[in-house]
Amino acid sequence: MTRSTVAWPGVSGPPADCGDGPRVRPGRAADTLLLLGGVDVGLVLALAVVRFPLDASGAGGLALWGGRTAGLLAEVLVLAQVLLAARVPWLENAAGQDRLLRWHRTLGPLTLTAVLAHPLLLAAAATARGGGGWWSQLWTLGGDYLDAVAATVLIVLAGAASVRAARRWLPYEGWYLLHLGTYAAVLLAFGHQLSAGSAVLGPPWLSTWWTAQLVVAGAAVALYRVGLPLWRSARHRVRVDAVVRESADVVSVHLTGRDLDRLGVRGGAVPALALPDRGRLVAQPFPTACPPSRTGTACGSPRARSAAAAGRWRAWAGVRAC
Repeated sequence: MTRSTVAWPGVSGPPADCGDGPRVRPGRAADTLLLLGGVDVGLVLALAVVRFPLDASGAGGLALWGGRTAGLLAEVLVLAQVLLAARVPWLENAAGQDRLLRWHRTLGPLTLTAVLAHPLLLAAAATARGGGGWWSQLWTLGGDYLDAVAATVLIVLAGAASVRAARRWLPYEGWYLLHLGTYAAVLLAFGHQLSAGSAVLGPPWLSTWWTAQLVVAGAAVALYRVGLPLWRSARHRVRVDAVVRESADVVSVHLTGRDLDRLGVRGGAVPALALPDRGRLVAQPFPTACPPSRTGTACGSPRARSAAAAGRWRAWAGVRAC
């Protein structure tokens, strides 16, 4: 297996001797983030109790309430997933990127369960009320709400791609593309809830709160997943300067750029370099041993080696510090 590290020139000594800036102290900040997330989920459950009268004695009453509640929880959990993976600097500084990604993975099965429970329970409720067979009810629901069907398919595909067995054979680009589909799923699901759930989100303050969650998650993605990497690329102009074979399984990719010492990369950080490969950008993580000075050297995978072999190519995501 190919080793992947970064050793910035002009700095000697082991990683412990590097000036790696302020350390993350995730304890109290992480607890605060968990508390805020729990409060938001609690508000959703309270909304379900208030807006969805539970008729447990009626046919399908419990399934109807559970299906509607699962729909609300699914939207909130998907937005939480998006926000946790949005690379928001203050979130990562507060809780640590590794902890945010653990939360992201932990919420995955819960999110998928809520997404699937929403239509399945609603179909069960309709069946219990004498509306025909369960499959026919599920088919009818799908025909009435095609936007919700599309959102569900996109989320299920992203969830399936994250299963460990699937990751063994699925290329990173395929995994990444399927996860990009969750952004479209969020918009489709949000439109579905505004239309089909108008009775739930009828009061202006409820609609405002619900919309604000989407705006916050969308703004975080636009700013930190797209805007910040592009801005850093334009500012620092990181490029591949040379490729040096260190051993049979390690190749150093020498990077040059402008004001790399201001890139914001600390020792132990994992900046991602997107190197051009056969007409497309291939993202590679490069753990750093020390902060950069003016130029950098990275030891990358065979994919990064082939991408960098052509010489002075632009390294786009190399300016997205992790």
